[in-house]
Amino acid sequence: MSTRLLTMAWILGASATATAQDHTLHMAQAGALIDYAQFETRLLFNAVTARIFDPDITQSAAEELDRTLAAAKKSLDRADALLPESKAGASKGILKIRDNLVQAERQLQSFNELLEAQIAALSGDESEEEAEGEEGPKADWNALRASAVWLAADVRKADRGHAALSKRLRIRLKPAPAPRGERP
Repeated sequence: MSTRLLTMAWILGASATATAQDHTLHMAQAGALIDYAQFETRLLFNAVTARIFDPDITQSAAEELDRTLAAAKKSLDRADALLPESKAGASKGILKIRDNLVQAERQLQSFNELLEAQIAALSGDESEEEAEGEEGPKADWNALRASAVWLAADVRKADRGHAALSKRLRIRLKPAPAPRGERP
């Protein structure tokens, strides 16, 4: 893998070698994305349990959460690929966090299916064009809430795993200093 990275750096004409890349930035980015995913799951749960259901915000939050989980997995993969040999044991922890994110993606798919059924049931309730003998899809608020709760639990598990692994790997980002002088 490192030969491939060196070749790509040479082809692109990068001034720094590929071995100068560091896994810490990718781990930090994955952590930030997982934190963002936690806020998105909180938004989803609150959207589902609100007094007035807003399907637009719920669907957009679910789509954003899907993109966030995919980006977090990609960052974890990059961090795993850039781990130095001295920290190769951390690869197992990264894979465990990734598995938690995959489980969260599966739960999100289940949530989306329930959400689509819920929206179909709501649109069926609003239109009185259905025949009396036919039944449309039924609204199952409890299943939708339970799905949102399990989704939040999966993302929380990934966050806890990431926090523990980051502590073990001593991943710390230095903050930006206070600005001095005039703005450029």
